[in-house]
Amino acid sequence: MTTPGSSAAQSIQNTRASVYFAQAMALKESTAQPTAADYQKMRTLLEQAIQLSPQEVAFQKAMAGVYLDEAYQLAIQEQYTQAIPLLEKGRSYDPNNKAVKQSLANVYLGQGKNDVPNRKSWVDKALAVDNSPPIQQVANRLLASGQNTPAAGKSGGFAASPIEAKGKAPASISKLS
Repeated sequence: MTTPGSSAAQSIQNTRASVYFAQAMALKESTAQPTAADYQKMRTLLEQAIQLSPQEVAFQKAMAGVYLDEAYQLAIQEQYTQAIPLLEKGRSYDPNNKAVKQSLANVYLGQGKNDVPNRKSWVDKALAVDNSPPIQQVANRLLASGQNTPAAGKSGGFAASPIEAKGKAPASISKLS
C-alpha cells in the first residue's frame, strides 16, 4: 500500500491523470462533428486530469482547446452569445493562447455586428482582448458601417477617413488647380 504524498502515490496520480487526458484526446480525435455531450465528456475527463495533476500545462492547454473547438462550432452558426462564455473559460485555462484570444475578439465583433445598440461596447471588448491589425481592421469597418454611430462631425461621431471624406464632399466644390 502506498502512503498519500509519497512518490509512488504521486506517480499513480500522474498516471491516472494521463489516462484521463488520453481518453479526452482520443474522443476529440475520433469524433468528426462532436456534439455538446461529446465536448462535455472531454471537459469532464480533462477536469479530472487537472485535479489529479494541476501542474501539468498540457492539460490546461488541452482544456482551452476543447473550449475553443466548441466555441468555433457555435460561432460559425453565428451563435455568439453561446460561444462567448466558452471562449472566456478557455482563456482562463490558457491566457496566452493566441487562437483563443483572436477567436474571442472575433466573436465579440460578431456579437457587435448583431447587437447594433451596443456595437461600440463589443468592439471595445474585442480590442481589449486582441488589438492586432486584423482585429483593428474589422473593428474599424464595423464601426464605420454607421448603423449605430452618429454621422462624422456630430457629437460622439468618428472622424471620417480621407477616402470617406472625399466621397462626402459636396458636388459643387471643384478641384483647385
